[in-house]
Amino acid sequence: MVIHGPKAVIGLDLDASTMAIPTMCHGCKMGKSTCKPFPGSAKTTSGILEVIHSDLAGPMQVKSIQGSLYTATFVDDYSCHAVVYCLRLKDQFVAVLQKFLSWAETQTSEKLHALHSDRGGEYMAASVKDVLNQSSAKINISYSILFHLTTSYSSYFGGKKGISRNKTSFFY
Repeated sequence: MVIHGPKAVIGLDLDASTMAIPTMCHGCKMGKSTCKPFPGSAKTTSGILEVIHSDLAGPMQVKSIQGSLYTATFVDDYSCHAVVYCLRLKDQFVAVLQKFLSWAETQTSEKLHALHSDRGGEYMAASVKDVLNQSSAKINISYSILFHLTTSYSSYFGGKKGISRNKTSFFY
């Protein structure tokens, strides 16, 4: 006769509560955890291209069909319109920034006032600051485009709710 269950071993006291299987392991809980939302901000923008939030993500674990490993995102604070560029190399960011500025300013007939980004190395480069200063000089204005830096590796967008582009990116 074979005994199964908690009575199969003599001297080991097991009851139903100690044999319960956990519904989710610690690693799964940590993998699914997210930070609490940032508090809202009283600051609001009054027009398109007043503030653009930007980030460069990558390298991705898998190349795209076209061979891209990075994505550069630009999100307008006023309209929440997002533009995503796929890049093969991180060095292409400066060219993409110039392309976005030309496109956005042509489409809207407005000029960029401020660019918000994290403290990633691509934004700290002198070439990025040169692009922003050149954009200001082309339109013959005495002030340059404001360049705001947020905390590195943070999805905080200055109080703008509903923008979490690094979790899900929508490609048009």
